[in-house]
Amino acid sequence: MHFGTNEEVVKDAIQKLFLRLWKKRKKLGSPHSIDGYLYVSLRRILLRKAERNTSRKHRNADFLVGEIGKMLTIEELIILQEEKDHRKELFREALQSLSPEQRKRCCCALTAA
Repeated sequence: MHFGTNEEVVKDAIQKLFLRLWKKRKKLGSPHSIDGYLYVSLRRILLRKAERNTSRKHRNADFLVGEIGKMLTIEELIILQEEKDHRKELFREALQSLSPEQRKRCCCALTAA
């Protein structure tokens, strides 16, 4: 437990170490110091996990910075909504200018699409 601050992470790393040892048991030789081998292996597993976590945090931070730049302001959202409403109104007016037969064909084509 001296290698990490989070007890659960250390326990998971110990499990991972023994699982790796079991899977590679036929290929492994006899180390001079079993305790030293286990401690070094455990430390490497914990260091790799810490590096992966740090890398993930940097990627997430970079992603968030990029996404925040893409966010629209309230003014932009209002403008977009007004443009959408204006297009809907233009569409309604265009429909009203059609004859009933044309309107029927147009609406059938819209529902089929």
